[in-house]
Amino acid sequence: MNTILGRLTLLMGISVCCVAAFSQQGISSNVISDLKSKDWKTRLSAYEQVKAVKTPDVGSVLLELLDRETQFMRTTRAESKGRLSVSDKYGESYLDYYHDLQDSVSRTADWKDQRQLCVLAQSAYSPESTFSKRLVDKGGTLLTSCLLAMAKPNADENDRYMAIPVLVQLSAATQ
Repeated sequence: MNTILGRLTLLMGISVCCVAAFSQQGISSNVISDLKSKDWKTRLSAYEQVKAVKTPDVGSVLLELLDRETQFMRTTRAESKGRLSVSDKYGESYLDYYHDLQDSVSRTADWKDQRQLCVLAQSAYSPESTFSKRLVDKGGTLLTSCLLAMAKPNADENDRYMAIPVLVQLSAATQ
């Protein structure tokens, strides 16, 4: 029992510490909470505040936000059974926000970190874009396992659409 209480106390202390650290860096706990809002415009507003802060922790916060936004896009598409894109439902301004976030994450990413590479590879982009070229150039062969998982027959249709051409680019670049 004491061990559980001790661990809970430690976790609560770490949480308070992390929120305090963000607050000291100019990010309030409200902004951190707003990054998880169901309303994308609230998330956009919070993102604008977070991206202005230049600390190592901001990169991980933005990475998690990109991952959530990618899931949001997938859910939107799935709920409409593929009939509506995110831009159809929320407008072009959502895509502007998403691509700005994607660019911010790619600029701060650790291109040797497998999880960060996978979040970037799974984000929405055109296989012919400069973003996909950046993935290949900076991610290199570390991308292979993420792209192969995305290309599986039971994977999301859009994942396959993105992964297969990027795998071809990667193959050509590494020969």
